Amino acid sequence: TACRNSAHVMAGNAYLAGFAQQYNRKVTIVPTTIDIAKYTLRKKTQIEVPVIGWTGSFSTVPYLDTIRGALIRLARSRRFRLRVVGTPEYRLEGVDVQASAWRADTEVGDLRAIDIGLMPLPDDAWSRGKCGLKALQYMGLGIPAVVSPVGVNSSIVKDGENGYIATTEDEWVAKLDLLLSSPELRQKIGAVGRLTVEQEYSAQVHAPRIFNI
Repeated sequence: TACRNSAHVMAGNAYLAGFAQQYNRKVTIVPTTIDIAKYTLRKKTQIEVPVIGWTGSFSTVPYLDTIRGALIRLARSRRFRLRVVGTPEYRLEGVDVQASAWRADTEVGDLRAIDIGLMPLPDDAWSRGKCGLKALQYMGLGIPAVVSPVGVNSSIVKDGENGYIATTEDEWVAKLDLLLSSPELRQKIGAVGRLTVEQEYSAQVHAPRIFNI
């Protein structure tokens, strides 16, 4: 009903646009955007223990649970800390976990402490409609992201160029291990990810499009 009664529909990705076009001829894809004036790059200090991070909400913690096995396996050979933003408590056998509730006023600062960002998703209709915000948040801060190839994630992330894509547990372990082993690679991938956001997913780029619509 909302799509049918709207003068114009702005959809966050092609999957959602396809649905809206069944009910409205005026549909434009406008991706999720990042305010690059807020999500700024800062030089990282030398660290002893790299941080793998995930951000979300209590309702989306089950997405992180889908790669529990990979993180447990990885912790047997690599030292890292898992930072979970979105729930005050999260436990994982053999993994050093730091969990905290999501807060709007500290969100960017909480993400800055991350060296590698996670965005695992199940391949279902709900997830295909997601617009890649987590990946774009990491990339906007120059943090390399490892994502599931579900929905728009496959368009945002080019495997091995501006981030990494992982499907199986073995792939999650391998991609994360690769990034944990090389601060230089993390910096390189993160820099290309930031450029992707600046050129294709920044509020500064898409605000004029929205104004015109």
